[in-house]
Amino acid sequence: MNLGPLIMVLAGLAVSLYSLTLLVRARRAAGWPVAPGIITKVEEQVRSTKYYGPNLRTAVTYSYRVGGEEWEGSRIRFDDGALTTSFWSWIRVYQVGDAVEVHYDPAIPSHAVIEIGMSAYACMMLLIGALLLIGGGVLMFGWRH
Repeated sequence: MNLGPLIMVLAGLAVSLYSLTLLVRARRAAGWPVAPGIITKVEEQVRSTKYYGPNLRTAVTYSYRVGGEEWEGSRIRFDDGALTTSFWSWIRVYQVGDAVEVHYDPAIPSHAVIEIGMSAYACMMLLIGALLLIGGGVLMFGWRH
């Protein structure tokens, strides 16, 4: 039995579900209340992985106030951890002291983002997942007219 098509389908399903989850969370965040916030820290972090070695990432921290209580967040958007972003991509956008709009979950104010929507990377992952699903399905069951 050839396991290749099954692996393609399972990989496509996993990638598609992950990407769809990010898409749904991003769409929900677009309807969340907005609080004014301020960038409190922008720092370079070096992350080292077993397969890719060291790479640079920018950590952005912001503070905001909801219902008289001070909160701190670090999530830029829901897919910001899906691919290691280069240091310069965020540092050019956010500087300490910058005012930002913080979209927060009214039920859990600690869940917040400062950018709504999806990156091109997340959309590409959704497409790749769909192609893996379709390709694996065709290989498993054959092309029927």
